[in-house]
Amino acid sequence: LVMQYANGGTLRQHLQRNYHQLTWYDKTRFIKEIAAGLQCIHNEKIAHRNLHPNNVLVHDGRMMIADLGFSDTWHDSTKPYHDEMIPFLEPLFLQNNSYRRDQRSDIYSLGVIMCEVSSGRPPFESTASNFHLLLRIIMNGERETTIIPGAPLQYVQLYRHCWDGDPISRPVIQEVIHRL
Repeated sequence: LVMQYANGGTLRQHLQRNYHQLTWYDKTRFIKEIAAGLQCIHNEKIAHRNLHPNNVLVHDGRMMIADLGFSDTWHDSTKPYHDEMIPFLEPLFLQNNSYRRDQRSDIYSLGVIMCEVSSGRPPFESTASNFHLLLRIIMNGERETTIIPGAPLQYVQLYRHCWDGDPISRPVIQEVIHRL
């Protein structure tokens, strides 16, 4: 496997270095580019299942989805996860590891990424070092509540829709792109 070099590092690193210079136009563009990449993956009947800001690379200011190592067809969706993924995993999977993750799981992860892009901070940053507390918080359906001043209401509504606890209620990627 050969990958293009990403001169901007990961999305998380990019946010840490540049957050205060980013406009809402920039933030929305980042999410549009991630959503377009996710649409390509979903069109091939593949679910990423490991989508988080350290798996989004930045090259010349453009977003690229990386690390399809957990990706597979939607028929094999119960592979394990790493601790850094926890905030980006839907509660149903954390409650039941045999839960079959699919494209709706990626939409949940995208919603959490949208929140991080909005705030410039990793989700549940204050509890990230306490694995069991973090699991309990997410499995109880709690989400980040901080809304950044100036955040467009439509953007906030969209990421909340994406991380809906009911997978059936989440938008499909085409709707996400349309609403952006």
